[in-house]
Amino acid sequence: MSGTTQLRPTYHGYVRDTTDALIIFEACLAGQLLHVPRRPHDRERQNVIKSGSIFVYEEHASGIKRWTDSITWSPSRIMGNYLVYRQLEKPFAPGEKKRAKGKGGKSTTQSGGISKPRQRNALPFQQGLEHGNEYPSVPSDEDRQLVGSLVDSYDFKEQGLVKKTISITYNGVPHHLISYYTVEDVKAGLLTSPADDQGLRGVVPRAELTNGQNFRAPIEESIGGAYMPGMRHSAAPATDAPAADAPAADASATGTSAVGTSATSASAVGTSATSASAIGTSATSASAIRATATSASAIHAPATGAPKWLPAVL
Repeated sequence: MSGTTQLRPTYHGYVRDTTDALIIFEACLAGQLLHVPRRPHDRERQNVIKSGSIFVYEEHASGIKRWTDSITWSPSRIMGNYLVYRQLEKPFAPGEKKRAKGKGGKSTTQSGGISKPRQRNALPFQQGLEHGNEYPSVPSDEDRQLVGSLVDSYDFKEQGLVKKTISITYNGVPHHLISYYTVEDVKAGLLTSPADDQGLRGVVPRAELTNGQNFRAPIEESIGGAYMPGMRHSAAPATDAPAADAPAADASATGTSAVGTSATSASAVGTSATSASAIGTSATSASAIRATATSASAIHAPATGAPKWLPAVL
């Protein structure tokens, strides 16, 4: 029975972007990876709620309406198509509003060395000084890719966990993904992303996952590993600011349907086209056909247009 079976994470690694999440969802739907049947029991949480653990559950079959893990989290922030949370040093006091810190507090170094100057007289964007490191450095783009806007707004636990969540709906049934990691583990390269996992190399998310969702930001074309067909290569925003709707990807290019998976150069793209300029009515060069892909070999399937995106909220 599901209540007595030892709970194991669906996957061990790090979901870098929406592509990674869709690969895991597809692997679960195809039976290559397993949904979890229930939430972890209290006695299990210490062993399974840790950096690298990724859980996927199907809402109807599991009966899970809300995922719980007994960790004290900050309020959520939108990061691309994810919600992101950071582990707090201690719970909020009873009745205390979950309000972010003001600008005048003391400097607080966050997990993974993420820090931000909070001194009243400090230069706001000055890097750490060579002697004494008087001013902490401003969070890097890499840091914001990991924690979004949750940089110094709350009392985060040193080397604490980060939680990223994302949801999809397939055949009318919600599926949820919960990912845990530490900034240190990701920076050290200890966690593999699904797109870079050789075991998931052949997993390509079905059209219902790529085109049938109400995500908020465009799906990123994977840089290494599995390729996401028909998607524009655009990094999802790592802040909680609203993202503009994604434009249709090469919707007016009629020649893109001739682009095959075996094309390895611009001259090889298309079965009837004799040059890159002949492909599509609106494309004038191979780079225009690819949108932001770096080579024609990255083109594996016709673009069908990116959907509009909304945040997936648990």
